[in-house]
Amino acid sequence: EHHAKAPLLRGRRSSSEDAHSILTAMLSNEPLVVSNVADAWRARTEWLAADGALDRAAMAAAFPASSSKDLSTGNLHGGGEDGVAPKPTTIAEFLATWPREEPRYFKDWHLRRDGGGAFYATPRGFEPDWLGAWLGALGEDDFDFCYVGRAGTRTPPHVDVLATYSWSVNVCGRKRWWLRRASPETDDTFDDDDDASDADTLFDAAEDPSRVVIIDQGPGDAIFVPSGWPHRVLNLEDCVSINRNWFNAATADRVVAYLLRRRRDVLAELDDCKADVLLRRAQDDGPSSDDDSDAGGPAEWRWTCERVLQANSRLNLSNFVALVAFNAVDDRPRPLIPGTSADQDRDLRARLVALLDHVRAVAEDALFLVDVDIDTHPAVVLDEAPPHRTTRPLRLLRFPTDDEPASWSREARRRALDALAAARAAIASPGA
Repeated sequence: EHHAKAPLLRGRRSSSEDAHSILTAMLSNEPLVVSNVADAWRARTEWLAADGALDRAAMAAAFPASSSKDLSTGNLHGGGEDGVAPKPTTIAEFLATWPREEPRYFKDWHLRRDGGGAFYATPRGFEPDWLGAWLGALGEDDFDFCYVGRAGTRTPPHVDVLATYSWSVNVCGRKRWWLRRASPETDDTFDDDDDASDADTLFDAAEDPSRVVIIDQGPGDAIFVPSGWPHRVLNLEDCVSINRNWFNAATADRVVAYLLRRRRDVLAELDDCKADVLLRRAQDDGPSSDDDSDAGGPAEWRWTCERVLQANSRLNLSNFVALVAFNAVDDRPRPLIPGTSADQDRDLRARLVALLDHVRAVAEDALFLVDVDIDTHPAVVLDEAPPHRTTRPLRLLRFPTDDEPASWSREARRRALDALAAARAAIASPGA
């Protein structure tokens, strides 16, 4: 195997009871392995045989009607997706056809969506999850995934979606991870699931020992993957893992930096359409120099770019403001991240206030939000979500996706700027 010459590093390791080490890894954006986090998970007590291997029949019986997911094939040398088009299947179908001669990988399965939330829980210390709490309140899609792969299958080089943190827990089997320290050079080399032709060099610890970390992850271990770190993963044995992408105040600046890069891409790609949108509005509504007109024009164009950013990245700047407002408003002086010191919390708050100011400076006229009736909305309650942090009336907002003037109206923009201002004030003066 290409990387056999590289020194095998265990990386920083911690026990499941050492919350301080997890917090330190989060704040310093460094990888960490946490042992024995899943002993009480139903996934480990109900899906495994006595020898610790996957009991395929038991797992398949738990999800007889799961939704269709992508399946890719691969082998030890070829990579998990090389030259093979994914095809839809279900977990039960995949487990029923388990040929040794063709290692295959069942990927990106939304386990919670298929009723699997009771089989696992957030490992202690990997919180708060601002993204998951906001999406759960909306009753919308989650960022929890399950991977089931034969020995020799792999995940190609990538940076996790939205520059989020991720945690990944092995229900069974062993994995090897190659992680490369985040840098401006790799921020745009890898995004989401893009391959790179020079991946072997980037992940060769012998070539660049100060930047590359290699970790073996065993059964029941959790690995904390820092924000923005490119990584690749090889299943050394047949593996089942459960993962989550998440973020909070500690990495919000990296998430916004990612969104701003993708926003620049969207603006460039749609530039040819801008004149058509403005011309259509002028023909429908007559010429107007009012940039704030509810009729559309420039406002509709900016809303369109936000909608495309949301579709491409699963988050946009408007919804970033909404989720910060949902999570960070608190009328009691508590830290943004439990366990941080007073100095650390002040630093996080200062960074978040500066970040909100930057979002407003860059996109003040491109933020649109509408209220969601939290009393009647069918929310999904996540097992790790604590009671909301404020006793004030809770305001849940989201980006308006309806293709109608109300979505890009002055009222939608006013709500977004009001939410940003309220979040900024609450973060800057906790408990006020």
